[in-house]
This record gives sequence, structure tokens and C-alpha cells, in this order.
Amino acid sequence: MKMNLCIGVALLSALSMPTDAGAAQGSWLSQGSGTVAGTTQRWQWVAVSNVGGSNVRGHFSEFDSAAGTGFEAVVTCLSILGDTARIGILITDSTEPTRPAGVSTFVAMSSTGTGKDAVNLVGVDVNFPAPLMVCPAPSGAINPFDGPINIHD
Repeated sequence: MKMNLCIGVALLSALSMPTDAGAAQGSWLSQGSGTVAGTTQRWQWVAVSNVGGSNVRGHFSEFDSAAGTGFEAVVTCLSILGDTARIGILITDSTEPTRPAGVSTFVAMSSTGTGKDAVNLVGVDVNFPAPLMVCPAPSGAINPFDGPINIHD
């Protein structure tokens, strides 16, 4: 009887204590697709992480219909602040000479308003030789983007 009581108290204690899974509710998300205004570049991406940027996963692709070039990349970091986001990407496959496979870069995006009143902006950084594992606060989204951008924190 004493043994059953001890097991019951231990189980009750374990069930009533908060867990990391319960404490880490929520996620960050950035996704979009469309063209960079004034270009023939089509961008498409989705990036998801835990709030704070851990456990990042996602994909980014770019294709230039005029040049017939493009690249595929995996998302390596994500940072969100309000309606702005920055992702780090590692290019895994490329026919784009300025973005060869094996380099990384940051991509920034912002979205304000909704529907026909939405203003969507994007920007891209220089190449870096190693995967970007930490994204600084979002900034640099200066090019108009013709397509939806969804940012959720």
C-alpha cells in the first residue's frame, strides 16, 4: 500500500509540473511568393522556428525567368520583429552565377497593411562563405515585392 501511494504521489507531481513543451508554446513564421518589382525574379519561401529562433526549418527558391537561372536553399536561421523578418539561407543547388551552391546570405522581408493596401518589401544581402546560424534583427527590406508575405510571431 505504501509503495502504491508513493508511486501515485510521484505521478501526480510529474503531471502537475510544467514541462519545456508546455512553456515553449508558439512559433515564428515567414512565408511568401511573388516577384521582386522591376525584375523577372520570382521568390518563394517558408521559414518556421520556435519563438526566439530555435529549431529552424524551411526552404527558399529563386528563379529568374529572363535569364533562366535560379537557386534552391535551406533556411538556417529566422528572426522576427513585428511585421518584419530576416532569414539566413544556405544555397544547396544553383544555376545563378552570383549565388553559387555552398554560400549563404540573409533575406529580409516586411509586410504592412492587408489586401490591396498591403505594402510588401524584400531585400537580400551579400554572400557569406559559411551557413548563417544566427539572424540579427530584421532590416534591409527595401525592394517592392509583388506577392503576398505572411509574417507571424
